[in-house]
Amino acid sequence: MQMVRFLIDALFQHNYPVVQDGYILIALVMLLGNLLVDVAYVSLNLHGRYRSVVGLIVRGAMARKGFV
Repeated sequence: MQMVRFLIDALFQHNYPVVQDGYILIALVMLLGNLLVDVAYVSLNLHGRYRSVVGLIVRGAMARKGFV
């Protein structure tokens, strides 16, 4: 809550470098959180077997062309 108040105060004071750094920090925290959730999902093996999207796309494209 303090971070939000700090960013709002910086915005009203036209301190744009502080606002930009705050948003970059928030974006990095969200990115790292999503990465940790993805790693935990794969390591706990909650879905049985992990398949990458790229592998599914390649297999689908190869199946349409008759390679598989």
